[in-house]
Amino acid sequence: MDLIITECRRRYNEHVLFNTFLTGSKNTLRKPPSNFISREEIVNKIKPMLTPQPDSSFYQVISGSHGVGKSTIVSQAAREVGRGV
Repeated sequence: MDLIITECRRRYNEHVLFNTFLTGSKNTLRKPPSNFISREEIVNKIKPMLTPQPDSSFYQVISGSHGVGKSTIVSQAAREVGRGV
C-alpha cells in the first residue's frame, strides 16, 4: 500500500513540475496589498532579464532577504512582459 501511495505522489509531483516548465509559475497577485511599495525602477530593470536573448544560455538569479518582495516584483515584471517565470 505504501508503494502505491509513493508512486502516486511521485507521478503527481512530476506532473506539476512538467506543467510549471510549460506554463511558468504565474503568481496571481490581483490587487497589491495596502502596504505594497511600488518599485517601478526595479521592475523595469528586471523586465529585460525575462526577455529571452537568442545568443544567451544563462539563468538570472534574484536573491535577497526573506520577505522583501522578490517574488512579487518578479511576478509583476513577468506579467508586464507577458511571460511566466
